[in-house]
Amino acid sequence: MYHIGAMDPGRGLCAYTTSVCIVHDNAVSRNLSALYFREYLATFKKTVAMHEVFLQRMAAHPVLRSDVNFKVFLEYEPEVLSLF
Repeated sequence: MYHIGAMDPGRGLCAYTTSVCIVHDNAVSRNLSALYFREYLATFKKTVAMHEVFLQRMAAHPVLRSDVNFKVFLEYEPEVLSLF
């Protein structure tokens, strides 16, 4: 509950109500951002797992298993990745 007596008398009730709404909107925005981030992270992890299964299936393929270009693709590490 908000203490109305602490508000600036010169601002009026309208300004007080607006500031309360802004604080509430910021809290809601942070909660939504956290929710969206969790959903994004879950989707990202699922996608990575699906790609791993796909690559494992490709690696098990009789022709691709011995393909030199496929091995280079799997083992390629550009300099950019080494920065992380």
